[in-house]
Amino acid sequence: MVRVQPFLPSADTFCSNAYLIIDENNRCVVIDPADYFEQIVSYVEAHQLELCAILLTHGHFDHIQCANYLAEQYQIEIYVSSEDLYLLKDASLNVSSMIGEPFVIESDCNIVNDGDILKLLNEEIVCLKTPYHTSGSLIYYLPLSHLIFSGDSLFKGSIGRSDLPTSSSQFINRSLRKIVNIDERAIVYPGHGEITTIEWEKQHNAYVRRALTSEE
Repeated sequence: MVRVQPFLPSADTFCSNAYLIIDENNRCVVIDPADYFEQIVSYVEAHQLELCAILLTHGHFDHIQCANYLAEQYQIEIYVSSEDLYLLKDASLNVSSMIGEPFVIESDCNIVNDGDILKLLNEEIVCLKTPYHTSGSLIYYLPLSHLIFSGDSLFKGSIGRSDLPTSSSQFINRSLRKIVNIDERAIVYPGHGEITTIEWEKQHNAYVRRALTSEE
């Protein structure tokens, strides 16, 4: 089994949630490190963890700000879908140019595909593509621990935008069905907002309920 250490934004920052997934051997990966470089490094060092990879759910700036720095600090690689690799390398596509602070990811990246299984920890991490927020959005699923890291594909009671570069609203229902039909017992760690569960989303999330009854 693994445990999860969240890093959550303060009220005065424009940032996503980030998460360390830590196994019993003190190996860990970080999901969407956002702008938490100092906090992540401090936690890793204080708890004598081995940070071994950076996993990105998608390529928007608010999820990737310190990925370069962490990759250099720990000599580790970044994992991202092939479609969203282009966002990392383009300030317009990753939306950082829209806030007047353009940047790109320069570090090496490993491409992951739908259904790939990462064996970075003592528990497998399944990569599943859920396009719509971006063309290459991913979720990461840990079957043994019943955990889903949903990025901006699913929030508590809501979903991510579909009006940004490479977004496509036509895939919303298909991707939501894919997420909520994975594991009825799963806890969902989203890119923004509160932690939730698949059970709660099926009952209360209007977007999910519509997707489950849609033929799209």
